[in-house]
Order: sequence, then structure tokens, then C-alpha cells
Amino acid sequence: MDGWDVAILVGASYLAITVLVRFMTAERNKLLADFQKQIEAAQARQRAEKDQETKAKAARSDAA
Repeated sequence: MDGWDVAILVGASYLAITVLVRFMTAERNKLLADFQKQIEAAQARQRAEKDQETKAKAARSDAA
């Protein structure tokens, strides 16, 4: 292997690693956004259930 072969190998390796890191970062960001949406939806469901329980307790105490 002469100098040009090494230079091409180094350049191709750098390009491959750079592209792989960018793809992995984009996938990580997509997964984090999906998880954040799921967490927000779960929290909204919990708040709605808690509000329903509070309203039900208030209705029972008013009826009594």
C-alpha cells in the first residue's frame, strides 16, 4: 500500500463513520421525541383520571 491507498482508506473511513454517527443521532432524536410524546400522553391520562375521581368524590359528597 502506498500513500494514496492509505489516504483513500482514511478518507473513506472518516466519511463512513461521520455518516453513521449522523444517522444514529437522528434515530436517537426521533426515539426521544416519540418517548416524550408517550410520557406526555400518559401524564395527560393520569390528570384526566384524577380529575374524574375528584369530580366523582365531589358529586358523592354533594348527594350525601
